[in-house]
Amino acid sequence: MNASKSTRRHLIRSAVAGSLLFPGIVRQLLADDGDPLSPHAPHFPARAKRVIFLFMTGGVSHVDTFDPKPALHRDHGKEIVADHPEIKDRPGYERIYLKRPQWTFSPHGQCGTEVSELFPHVANCVDDIALIR
Repeated sequence: MNASKSTRRHLIRSAVAGSLLFPGIVRQLLADDGDPLSPHAPHFPARAKRVIFLFMTGGVSHVDTFDPKPALHRDHGKEIVADHPEIKDRPGYERIYLKRPQWTFSPHGQCGTEVSELFPHVANCVDDIALIR
């Protein structure tokens, strides 16, 4: 809307349109629950009996535990170029070498999931574990 072309007729028309919409907006706001952050019922009923969720920082590398990387054995000792802007200017990152896992992997259970020798007891019950890679 251009301020120089505003007329009284245009102003009255806008006010009437706003006054017609206002009761509907107020009715909708009053019908909503009081607190939008309050807990609501889930969309679907829960079916799981038990869940163990582990979110841990630090610890052993995934390469040494449940995620075998055959290419790391092949490329062990190979130098990689640190040309990423966040890495190349850091001291100590001038030369970076690939390193193979410290432990060996072998298939376990009926599923044949490869588990590191680091976890012998977990390897015995690997068929009962949901492993997400």
